[in-house]
Amino acid sequence: MHSHEFKTRTSVEDIKRLRLITAIKTPYLPNGKFDLVAYDSLIQMQIANGVEGVVVGGTTGEGHLMSWDEHITLIAHTITCFGAILKVIGNTGRNSTREAIHAAEQGFAVGMHAALHINPYYGKTSMQGLLFHFESVLPIGPTIIYNVPSRTVQDIPPSVIYSIAENPNVAGVKECMGIDRIGEYVARGLTIWSGNDDECIDARWVSGKNGVISVASNLVPRLMQELMFKGANPSVCRKLSPLFDWLFSEPNPIGVNTALAQLGVIRPIFRLPYVPLPFEKRVSDVRLNRRKLQYQMKTIRHCLFNCAAGNNRQLFDNLVARNTGGFNCRPPLPTLKGAWNLDLWLEIRESSKDSRALAPSSANSIDYRRISTRPLSDYHPVADHHRTSTRPPTITDHHQTSTCPPIAIELPPDHRRTTASPPTALDFHILVDYRRTSAQPSSNHLPTAE
Repeated sequence: MHSHEFKTRTSVEDIKRLRLITAIKTPYLPNGKFDLVAYDSLIQMQIANGVEGVVVGGTTGEGHLMSWDEHITLIAHTITCFGAILKVIGNTGRNSTREAIHAAEQGFAVGMHAALHINPYYGKTSMQGLLFHFESVLPIGPTIIYNVPSRTVQDIPPSVIYSIAENPNVAGVKECMGIDRIGEYVARGLTIWSGNDDECIDARWVSGKNGVISVASNLVPRLMQELMFKGANPSVCRKLSPLFDWLFSEPNPIGVNTALAQLGVIRPIFRLPYVPLPFEKRVSDVRLNRRKLQYQMKTIRHCLFNCAAGNNRQLFDNLVARNTGGFNCRPPLPTLKGAWNLDLWLEIRESSKDSRALAPSSANSIDYRRISTRPLSDYHPVADHHRTSTRPPTITDHHQTSTCPPIAIELPPDHRRTTASPPTALDFHILVDYRRTSAQPSSNHLPTAE
C-alpha cells in the first residue's frame, strides 16, 4: 500500500459533485517555458466565473508535449496557488501502466485532488489488458476515466467501465462517445462528464449527466456556467453553437490556442506540432467574437486586466469596440531560439480613414526581402506600449504597409534547410522578423518546418 494512498485532499464524492471543469490551457513564454503569470490569470478568470475544477496537462493543456518534470511542476504550482479554491485534476494517464502508476503517485504526493486516466493510446491492448491497466492505478486515489476513441483509436466499452466502476476510487467517466452512451451510463448510476462541448447541453439536461469537462470554458466560462447550472438556455445555446464549430474545426487544442492568443489572454507562442488556425478562420474568429459574444467580453476583459503578458485596456477595447474587420494588437515578442517568427494575427491595412482585414491573397505579393525591424535587444514587451517614438516591425510591399505582431513557433535548433522562399506548408501568410540568435543567416537561408 502506498503511504499517500488515503491522504488525498478530497474525497471521491467531492469530485462527483463537480459540474463545470475546465481543461485548462498552458501558456508559454518566448523562451519556451511556462508563462505562469498568464496561466494564473486564466485560472483566476475561471474561478471568478464559477468553474469548480481544472484538468492540468490534459489534451488542451498539452501535457503530452511536456516532460514529466514540467508536468508535475505545473500540477504542484496549480495546487499550491489554487487548491484551496477549486479542484485540481492531474492528467496522469500514460501508455505504460508502470509510468501511469508513477505519475499518479507523484501527482497525489504534491496534492492533486483526482487523477484523469486515459486508456493506453499507442500501446493498444486487449479488454483484459485495459482492466488490468486501470485496476493498477485506481488504488492510488480518486480517478476519472477518460474515453476518447477519436484520439486513442480504442473505445473503452461499457463492459470494462462497469467492471472498474465497482472500485470505490472511480469518481466517474469523461465520455466522448455521444449522448446515447452517456444516457446508458447515467441509467446505471454512474457519474459522467461530457468531453464534447457541443454535446454538453443535451447531455446535461436531456441525458441527466453530471457536467462537462470543457475546452470552451477557457474562453467563455460564464456562459458555460450558466448552461451547467441554470438550465438549457436556448439563447445561450445559439450564441455558443458557432463558437463550438469554430473551436473544433481543427483538432483541439489548435482552436482554443488561436482564440486565446488573438484575444491577448496568452502570448502567441505554440509548441509544435500545434500551429495556429489558418488566416481565413482567424478572420472569422474576430467576427464571431464581435458579433456573437459581445456580452461575454466583460469576462475576458477581466482576465486581460489581470494578465501581465503585455496587454492593456486599449488593446482589448480596440478588439471589442472597432466596427471593422481588423483590430490592433501588441508588438511582437522576442524570438525563440531556432524558431520561425510568423504572423498569427490579421494584417492591418493602415489608412487615414479605417482599418480593415486584408484579403489572404494579399500576402502573395509581399517582398520577403524587404523586412525592416529593430533588434531584439531594443525591444521591451510592456514599455513599448507606452513608447511613442518607436513602432512595431513593419513589413512593406509595393502596395501597402502592415504592422503585424508575429508568432514564435518552437523548432529544434538544428531544424534547417536552405530555400530561397518562405515555406507554404503551414499556411501562414506573412513572414516577419526572422533571425537566428546564434548566427545571422544570409538572405538565401531560411528555416522551415517539414
